[in-house]
Amino acid sequence: MLIRKFRLKFDGFALSPKLNYKEELGLSNRDQSGGSIFTSSSPIYILDAVLKWNFSGNFVLWFVQTKLPGNKERVISSANLQQVDRSLLNSGFTIDRDIAVQLIH
Repeated sequence: MLIRKFRLKFDGFALSPKLNYKEELGLSNRDQSGGSIFTSSSPIYILDAVLKWNFSGNFVLWFVQTKLPGNKERVISSANLQQVDRSLLNSGFTIDRDIAVQLIH
């Protein structure tokens, strides 16, 4: 038996409402089979880890490991897609998640 998607999501704030966090853990066989040479072939449990700090007015500093904001096909949930599944080319030629620091206004 194969569980296609089993993910736990947590979000909230820590210490003050200006410091928010979001975490997504991938616990299915499909999520954990993505080991690579960069991770010593170990499974990747943490899919998304976001720490948002609203330090001044509308300025928010993000420390993230998450989906890239410019790839609309990957950001939209699979439940909201118009087609049955994403294309095979998308998974082969795009970066799904990356580590970054973002300044958002």
